[in-house]
Amino acid sequence: MVTVTPHLQHAIGVQLVSPAQDADSNIVFRQLIHAETALPARRSAQYSVPKDGGDISVLVCEGIREIKVTKPEPKQSEGAAGGDEDSDFDSEEDEEEDVQEIVWKGSKPIAEFAIKGVKPGAKIEVMVGVSELLAVQVTAREVGGKGGVRGAVEAPKAVENGTA
Repeated sequence: MVTVTPHLQHAIGVQLVSPAQDADSNIVFRQLIHAETALPARRSAQYSVPKDGGDISVLVCEGIREIKVTKPEPKQSEGAAGGDEDSDFDSEEDEEEDVQEIVWKGSKPIAEFAIKGVKPGAKIEVMVGVSELLAVQVTAREVGGKGGVRGAVEAPKAVENGTA
């Protein structure tokens, strides 16, 4: 028996922004639901608030994966003045490889909302649920606080492609 279950095409994650942050500062995308997750799916996580607290904007968005390549610093050769005949072969073997790491970046926004009056050092809990039809429900609140924010994004409409 084979069953076909819909999956997410892109990861879904959260970015927290406070008004005191510079526009140039690095806003970190925190992945909440991984790409290729079977639907329906529901995840929640707690995030530390930027140090200054206050009004916090929560941006729920799709994430794209990029590979960051860092080249290692070249080593100083100790036997450069020694006139070693095998030095050419040794330098090729000692050459370090590039370091590759996966970096997630926010791309297409799904929902944006604000939580007012968050205490410095507090945490915000964000819950995201995605239905099998790609409707998204988001809830966010300050941990230990009263109230919160809820929202829903309707599922996209099916579009005819005219070929079938």
